[in-house]
Amino acid sequence: MNFNKTNCPDIWYGILHIKTTKKNDEMLGDVTGAYVNLIAKAHSRKELVVLIKDYASDLGFDFVELSEVSTLQDRLICGRNIADNLLKTAISLKEYGHVRFGTFHTY
Repeated sequence: MNFNKTNCPDIWYGILHIKTTKKNDEMLGDVTGAYVNLIAKAHSRKELVVLIKDYASDLGFDFVELSEVSTLQDRLICGRNIADNLLKTAISLKEYGHVRFGTFHTY
């Protein structure tokens, strides 16, 4: 079997900072913005940022910043923490799309 890495996206971890685009947003309520941990499938960091910007926009948010970006594998090898629920959710990426969020921390 010829296994080409470009056909298999990595699973990435990051912290997304978004701003709401309207008050009383159906998803977050009457807040200004939020931070949320995420995992997503992408072939590169550049592809990840484009994917997350588009995803945030589709949900009605303004993308502010994506920080703490690394592959899930690198993060685990370096011994950096990741929430158990995100680790479990990483398994579901195959069946349920390319982006999964953790808990939103609003302000």
